[in-house]
Amino acid sequence: LWRAEFQSGGSGAAEACLEAARAELGRGRPDEARELLDRGLEDFPEDASLWEERGNVLDELGFRRAAEHSYGRALELEPGRLSALLE
Repeated sequence: LWRAEFQSGGSGAAEACLEAARAELGRGRPDEARELLDRGLEDFPEDASLWEERGNVLDELGFRRAAEHSYGRALELEPGRLSALLE
């Protein structure tokens, strides 16, 4: 459901991308989650939530430096984003 909403490109596409990526991560498929987030960030490069979740996925995959970059980008977009600071 979330994947279809994201692919439709509607007004809730960024949120749908985020939820679809979280669902993939929850299913133990972090590579698929990363692909979704990368595609979502092509369309919504200013979405701090997508950047933060990308950091979570990259951390799960063992790419700590790349994860830190994503968390940093989330903080640039939303300086008060406490959840990204805690990662």
